[in-house]
Amino acid sequence: MSDFGLRSTSKQHAALESALASMFDTNDLLAATGAQALGSVEELAAENPGQYPVENGATYPNTTFGNQLKEIAQLVKADLGLEVATADIGGWDHHNNEAPQMVNLLGEMASAMAAFQQDLGARMDNVTVLTMTEFGRRAYQNASNGTDHGSGFCTFAMGGGVNGGVVYRDWPGLSDAQLYQGDLNITVDYRTVLAEALSKRHANTNLTGVFPEFQIGAPIGVFKQRVVS
Repeated sequence: MSDFGLRSTSKQHAALESALASMFDTNDLLAATGAQALGSVEELAAENPGQYPVENGATYPNTTFGNQLKEIAQLVKADLGLEVATADIGGWDHHNNEAPQMVNLLGEMASAMAAFQQDLGARMDNVTVLTMTEFGRRAYQNASNGTDHGSGFCTFAMGGGVNGGVVYRDWPGLSDAQLYQGDLNITVDYRTVLAEALSKRHANTNLTGVFPEFQIGAPIGVFKQRVVS
């Protein structure tokens, strides 16, 4: 977060920033986006979210993912109007020796998410966390004690607006007849979950604009309807 800004070692840094601002002084979409980015740099510098300490005895793992969640928590505490943020934890492409790698990664992920929830405390009533992956894994172990790319994955949801403690959708099974071309059978499209989150927690009514050419079905009940006072 402290690295978010105009990167330049030039002595003319201020002049360069002013020149960029003047370039975006038009009414088109690119200009609006550029002006918004420059405005965000100024707002973050003025607010300095890094000043907000970790609270409630939370301890984040000292990893890239842990530090990303800590910085997102600081942005929430700074009350800058944050709507969406992403954090990435890599290293899941386990084509070999999967078991020990999974233990370590799942431990890091779980401890970081637990610290995030503990750190924000009551603020979690208005924060929703969703986990996703770009691809799943095959249902069968390969010859290298790993798994290759597959189609199915699970999504975890956390926050005060989540109807938690429930697995949504029945387990499809791992027998040959229950798999889809060797992959775990998909029971719900991830866009259905995201659409429900946007609708109930973000009050977004333009879901077809977010997910074009996708037929959004009925919500499956993961989230509570947010009441805005």
